[in-house]
Amino acid sequence: MDFKDKFHQLEQAQAYQEWKTNHPQSYLVHIFVMIGKEERQGQSETMMEWQIGFLNTNDTITSFESINDDPQFGIREDEAIFRPDQQDIPEVIISEVHETIDHAAAACHELQKKKYPAEIPLKKIMVLQFIHGLGLVVNVTYITLTLKTLNIKVNALTGVIVEEGLHDVFSFDKGNKEEQKNL
Repeated sequence: MDFKDKFHQLEQAQAYQEWKTNHPQSYLVHIFVMIGKEERQGQSETMMEWQIGFLNTNDTITSFESINDDPQFGIREDEAIFRPDQQDIPEVIISEVHETIDHAAAACHELQKKKYPAEIPLKKIMVLQFIHGLGLVVNVTYITLTLKTLNIKVNALTGVIVEEGLHDVFSFDKGNKEEQKNL
């Protein structure tokens, strides 16, 4: 399942259609997916946890949640926005997205193997979002065995990696950046 596929699946869901009727001005601002492995009956299965978020006119976010390819969605309404700089949050125009989850994941995996081989990913988080200064990106974060995060931003239109950085999980509260490279 890909960003566009999951978004179109959401558009078909009754919960979304009813919500959208009452929130015609709300617009798409992110598609989040956390990818991990889960053990079931002795087998390791890939688990994809999805959240698709919309900015509301009252400056809150409504998110629709789903697991894997399930066409059923739960709803979390009116959550506070994380916006430290008070910049506008542009709409994600899904038709403009050319990058796929598989391609972004492959590019990030290649970079991780080449430049950060000691950082073995435990979880992968991918967020399709607009970031000021970078544009529409797939913001990929690996949470590693060494308790670091490898953050890689892939342009959602071209598939080019535009930024990468490796951080200690426990250094975020200090605003510390170990490595940050704008490409």
